[in-house]
Amino acid sequence: QAAPPSRAKPAEPKQAAEQAQERQAKPGDDDWTPMNLDKIDRRTFFHTTGKGHTFHNQETDGKKASEERFELGSRIQIQVNEVHFGNPRVRLMQGEPAPVNTMLKWPPEKFDEHVIECAQIAMGDYWVWSAVGIPSNRLLYAMKRNEVQTLNAVVVAPPPVANPDEDIDLTYGTSIQGIQLVP
Repeated sequence: QAAPPSRAKPAEPKQAAEQAQERQAKPGDDDWTPMNLDKIDRRTFFHTTGKGHTFHNQETDGKKASEERFELGSRIQIQVNEVHFGNPRVRLMQGEPAPVNTMLKWPPEKFDEHVIECAQIAMGDYWVWSAVGIPSNRLLYAMKRNEVQTLNAVVVAPPPVANPDEDIDLTYGTSIQGIQLVP
């Protein structure tokens, strides 16, 4: 009788890491790009270095309606943590001014070169700032991830509500945790 086929034993995590290092190319080898072993997934991020970006750490609840309102077209500076997302999704690889992974490597001063379109959204007896448009939401996501303090904004009109009779959210909150990332 023939011996049963042997199964290869899965590599131990330490061995797998050593094997991955052996497969990495030497500096200057242009034919192959090594894996980025420093990347972490979203779940790990929000449970470690990204804890400050989770829902329960967002402390802003808007300004009272009696507080200052701004003219359309005004250029102002706003605290990044006060600005709500106007879209539920952020496209990572496409769009201006750069892919999100590139923007995450920018120094905070680089964000000062860009102006985000923001609208004052009324929610009953208070109002909040909301990024308007896809480029503004992409920049806002990168700014929040980079923990930039202030942003340059131009005040624009709020987007029209498709069906005013429906009870829908006018913004998607200030937390990056609730934003869906799309490749």
